[in-house]
Amino acid sequence: MSGCFFNFNGTAGVWRRSAILSAGGWHDATLTEDLDLSYRSQLMGWQFVFMPDVVAPAELPIDMNVFKSQQRRWTQGSVQTCFKILPRVFLADLPFKVKVEAFFRLTGSFNFLLVFVWSLLLIPAITVRVGMGGWLLWFDTPLFLIACFSMVHCYALSQRAIGGQWVARFETFRLSSL
Repeated sequence: MSGCFFNFNGTAGVWRRSAILSAGGWHDATLTEDLDLSYRSQLMGWQFVFMPDVVAPAELPIDMNVFKSQQRRWTQGSVQTCFKILPRVFLADLPFKVKVEAFFRLTGSFNFLLVFVWSLLLIPAITVRVGMGGWLLWFDTPLFLIACFSMVHCYALSQRAIGGQWVARFETFRLSSL
């Protein structure tokens, strides 16, 4: 157990009433009151238990417009929760690594803004690099591969954890190519 925070996002979960009450109950100050409550309860010493074998019914958005609306609410709510909870996390008596992990988890929605700024900066960067010649390819290619590896590695680990068919296909491919 890492001791890091767990983001509870409300779908198909079960809470102890005493955990909710000790954390101050439900607050409507954010659109993601479940995320807010999960951090407040963990700051009070409660821990989450993930039980992958327990199945609970849940709903998925019925069309793309509902999905986009849901994602917008979740993004706005997570930013609201970040501003509300992050100062409390930094002031809490927690190990530094837990605070750092909570920072990155709670500020994840700011990535959308950073990607937008980055994409605007790509135009002048590409313009400058075109005139520099092809030698930068030796620098850019390893950076690109490292960035891609982290994403592929994350998905591969998640598929292995759930016993996905993708892992079985990859294992077959790997064994047949030896």
